[in-house]
Amino acid sequence: MIDTMTNTDGTTRRKLRIPRNDPEDRSNPDKRTHILTARRATWNNIVGRPSAFVQNPPLKFQLENFEGNQMIVRLMRNSEEMIAWNVEIQYSDTISVYYTLYYWKKPSQTQAYFNRQNLLNGNQRWADNMTDTRHETAIDSYNPIIEMLEDIGVDPGETFE
Repeated sequence: MIDTMTNTDGTTRRKLRIPRNDPEDRSNPDKRTHILTARRATWNNIVGRPSAFVQNPPLKFQLENFEGNQMIVRLMRNSEEMIAWNVEIQYSDTISVYYTLYYWKKPSQTQAYFNRQNLLNGNQRWADNMTDTRHETAIDSYNPIIEMLEDIGVDPGETFE
């Protein structure tokens, strides 16, 4: 007999709960309050409001970068240490590339290590993992995530004092 987690009828022997992936699902028993307090926003409501972007981060918003690609930004976590967004760049209907954008609320060894791993100053508050624009053999230094932050009014080079 083969021991499997899921029976052919879709049930499990241990009656495990399949976790919900939708952060907007307010019936989620995990009580992920870092997501539940967020709101959807339009790009026009975000531009020029850098303090609000950090103090009350949007759950999701979308914009078009200068190359004409759609960027969809989704909140993943808002904790005491950091805020993290998933940044999807849609190059076509069938091809998307995904990155992560972080805002570090306080300095830590993890924050400094992560920044250095992503070719950034270890003291920076804003970090992303789009390293292909920062290494020494990069063909192009254009980073649409940095451009988005600058359009919002955020200083992507902000550091801890």
